[in-house]
Amino acid sequence: MMFRYASFGDKLMWWLAALAATLFGGALPGFCIIFGDLIQDVGAQQMDNLTSSAVWMTVIGVIAALFSATFIALFSLFAVSATHKIQIQYFRAALKKDATYYDLHNTNQMSAKIAKECSAICRGSGDKTGLIIYALSTFVTGFAAAFFLGWWMSVLLLAMVPILAITGAGFGLILGDTMKEQMRAYAQSAGYAEQALTAIKVVHTYGQELLEMKNYNKYLQQAKSVGKTQALKKAVGNSVIITIFFFFYAYTFYVGALLRFHQVEMSKDKVYTGGAIVAIMFCIVFGGFSVGSAGPPFVALTEGKVAGKMAFDVIDQKPGIETNDPSKTTFEKEKHSGDLTLSNVTFRYPTKTEVPQIQDLSLTFKRGETTALVGESGSGKSTVIQLLERFYDPEVGTVAVNGQDIKSFNLNSFRRSMGYVS
Repeated sequence: MMFRYASFGDKLMWWLAALAATLFGGALPGFCIIFGDLIQDVGAQQMDNLTSSAVWMTVIGVIAALFSATFIALFSLFAVSATHKIQIQYFRAALKKDATYYDLHNTNQMSAKIAKECSAICRGSGDKTGLIIYALSTFVTGFAAAFFLGWWMSVLLLAMVPILAITGAGFGLILGDTMKEQMRAYAQSAGYAEQALTAIKVVHTYGQELLEMKNYNKYLQQAKSVGKTQALKKAVGNSVIITIFFFFYAYTFYVGALLRFHQVEMSKDKVYTGGAIVAIMFCIVFGGFSVGSAGPPFVALTEGKVAGKMAFDVIDQKPGIETNDPSKTTFEKEKHSGDLTLSNVTFRYPTKTEVPQIQDLSLTFKRGETTALVGESGSGKSTVIQLLERFYDPEVGTVAVNGQDIKSFNLNSFRRSMGYVS
């Protein structure tokens, strides 16, 4: 989704960031292994090995810092660049929508909708993506290192990992649904506020300030209700995850103590030592913990995916009436001008499909003559003009100029040849 409008430089930036995040994820298990050796060297009072382990820990720390800064910077730059391109396409798609689309959608919500959804896309595709890659890398390398050091203890600790993974995944899915509802609610409230402020002189003239406040508060209450639900789900989810991790820590210490007490062999003729137990424990703990720590970034990624789907639904939706279709005939005033005719036209507005606004209407506007449309409000006078401008297409019948259906003309060139005073 993010690569649709991305340049080669954007894609290269993403892959370099992903590589840096992956390497950064492998640094923590390496640190755990050396830390285990360090514990063993302290117990054996081997100063030479102790110095070497300390140096290696420092080297790994410096390398990890470089990879960490690299992936965060590159993912953030990629997100800003790619989102900028998506936002341009989003606005372009909004400009190309026909009148039918805006009859069914609040035009005042569109600017807030574009800003909020693109913000969520940027947030989900930035450093949060890198944190997820880092977490997966830590998980894989952590468990690989743990099984290499001692498979018995690793298998016993592995029993807790599915609980961590299921809890984190469920947490992300639940928050994704509530995020979509919250974005919709805030878009409605922002749209209503923009509508009221646009007509602020009318509001003041008729003294409707309190009514506008009341209606705006109604929309905000909907958003507030969704926000409370989301906050409650986050609180419960985080509490459950923290509780599980504390239980996991207690379980790992207990298993390590049992293996050490019973002198269980971790490989041929080699029993579990204190340093090995600590190294395996931290590899499994950090590997498992990385799955849980991916929960909040995964929520941001999910929110970005939801917002991205909403944005691309608008971008990919083709308008019923194309304004600049190159396959259509260019309208030339000198060549195509003539009488404007409506033949057996029936039309319904998208928001009032149960009642036809115009039914079986036939009408001719003679070239060079002045024609007046007279009727009561709602009789269809403005609708006839909108059909002539092709803001809408008739349900039945045709609208033609000089005997040629206006659907056959490129709409931009057709409208540029028209003019009226309202």
